[in-house]
Amino acid sequence: MRAWIMFGAFGGCRSSEIRLLRWEDVRLEDNQFYIPGKKNVCAERWVTLTPPLRDYCEQMLTPPANAEENWKREGLIMRGMYMSSIIRRREKLFKKAGISIPRNALRHSFGSHHLVEYGNPMVTAAEMGHYSPQTTFAYYRKAVRASQAEKFWAVRAGAELEEAL
Repeated sequence: MRAWIMFGAFGGCRSSEIRLLRWEDVRLEDNQFYIPGKKNVCAERWVTLTPPLRDYCEQMLTPPANAEENWKREGLIMRGMYMSSIIRRREKLFKKAGISIPRNALRHSFGSHHLVEYGNPMVTAAEMGHYSPQTTFAYYRKAVRASQAEKFWAVRAGAELEEAL
């Protein structure tokens, strides 16, 4: 579920897109990852790794201390997780946290915070796979204050998040 949170909140992915992501498509050297989207003509895209998501991916792609010489993380990021499994685990997480988050709310949170932080609706629209920056600007421009965006982008996938999950 940590991957679902990180790629939704800090990569702007739809829940359906997260299921299709592969570790081979995370390019740390280029600071981006590929989304093989299918929703619309703009859904297939390369997205810049935001600082929290890059930190998470670096953790996941770093070989463990006891790894074999040619160790490499590959395959689906959410390997073995069908949509029904994701929904079930998401509901369990929400119950434990005492909250409920609507489907794709993490993605919408990304859009709002990205627009405030980077101030460019064209870039935010491209990162989210939107067809039009006008739609992005109309929906996300008033949702977040600059102080909130600063806190959002300061999040890292460390022990605190691991404990919460």
